[in-house]
Amino acid sequence: MVKKVGRKKGITDKQRRFVQEYLVDHNGTAAAIRAGYSPRSAKDIAYELLHNPDIRELIDLREAWISARVGISPERTKQKIACGAYANIRNIVDVKDGVLTVKNMEDISELDSASIQEIMVTPTKQGNVIKVKLVDQKGMLDLLCKIDGMYTDRLEVKDTTDRALNMKKARERVRNAQSARSTDQ
Repeated sequence: MVKKVGRKKGITDKQRRFVQEYLVDHNGTAAAIRAGYSPRSAKDIAYELLHNPDIRELIDLREAWISARVGISPERTKQKIACGAYANIRNIVDVKDGVLTVKNMEDISELDSASIQEIMVTPTKQGNVIKVKLVDQKGMLDLLCKIDGMYTDRLEVKDTTDRALNMKKARERVRNAQSARSTDQ
C-alpha cells in the first residue's frame, strides 16, 4: 500500500491546494490567490498558513519527497558548485602548436563537464575558432564559502540622525504629561 504524502487530518482541501501552489514558486501571496483565497487578504492568509505547524510540516515533507525524487541533496549540490569553483580548463581542452581543440566529451569527466557554460564554434576561412566558457569561478567560490560558513554577508545600519534620541525624548514628554494629569486628578 502506498502512503500518500500530505494526508494530514485537520488540513482542508483549500489549504492542501495552497501547499501545492506554494511549492511551485515559494511565493505565499501568489500561492494563496491561486489556491482560491481572496486577493485582498492573500498576503495575510499566506502568512498565517506558512506559520501553521501542520501546513509547515506538510510543506517540509513534500519538499523532502521532491528533493529525494529528483536527486537533490546538500552533498550533490555542493559537489556541483565545487566543480565550477575548482574547474581546470586543461581537463576540457588541449592546445597543441597553438591550436585549441576540445577533448571528446567521453574523455571529459562528468564533474569537469559540469563546469562548462558554453562551447562555441565559429567557422572561418582559416578553420574553426573555438571558444570555451566556464562557469563563473569567483561566484562559485563565493557560494561555497557561504555554504561552509567561511564568511557571511552582513549589513550594518547605523542611524546617524537624532531620530532615536528624539523618539526617546518624545516618550518621556508623553510619560511626564500623563503623570502630571494623574496627579492633578
